[in-house]
Amino acid sequence: MRIISKTPEETENIAVKILRRLTALPPQKTATVLSLKGDLGSGKTTFSQFLAKRLGVKGAIQSPTFLLIKRYPTFNHIFQNFFHIDAYRIEKESEFSNLGFSEMISNPENIIAIEWPEKISGLIPSDAYEISFEHGENQNERIINVPDEIFE
Repeated sequence: MRIISKTPEETENIAVKILRRLTALPPQKTATVLSLKGDLGSGKTTFSQFLAKRLGVKGAIQSPTFLLIKRYPTFNHIFQNFFHIDAYRIEKESEFSNLGFSEMISNPENIIAIEWPEKISGLIPSDAYEISFEHGENQNERIINVPDEIFE
């Protein structure tokens, strides 16, 4: 589904709808992975911040560009941990595979948002939900493409 968001508030509403749908799905055997694609400044981090907020994460959520992975405990009845991953600086998948990623994706109580997933494409599970972000015509406008099965 192609959605045009004209304000940060509209992007937050999109995150809310996606999270509502994800928590309504049957229990998973592995983590829920959101593969967030898009150019710099296209809204990936903003979306992740709103997702974390709606999961009950407290405090500021910043892109983990230099840390690569940031874990936040949640206050959600389905997902116990929110992992925010920024793979922008990764040059080889082997750099990332040593950071406990396989353990992260094996836990169904985890929800994982990955920015720049193309940098670690061989590690992304086949059942990951791909959400793409594009700049719109106006400064704050974003075009967000969401799989139909996770959008109300």
